[in-house]
Amino acid sequence: MPTLQPQGAHAATLCVPRCPEGESQENPGSTKCNACPPGTFDPAAPTEDPVSCTACPAGQFSNAARQLSCTPCAPGT
Repeated sequence: MPTLQPQGAHAATLCVPRCPEGESQENPGSTKCNACPPGTFDPAAPTEDPVSCTACPAGQFSNAARQLSCTPCAPGT
């Protein structure tokens, strides 16, 4: 179960889950965390919770879920 944390201006009345690294909240204020799928990464790890996962930039890839970064493609590929 994710850890609850205060969020935004309503910190005193609203808590949202702190997602584990490699996971995100697709909808701000949601209580559900989703794994970043292959082809994406968690750009905010390890210091913040991303609202969504980010696609790997051109020339890089991630071939597994919950990645914290993308890997450069081999030259010539």
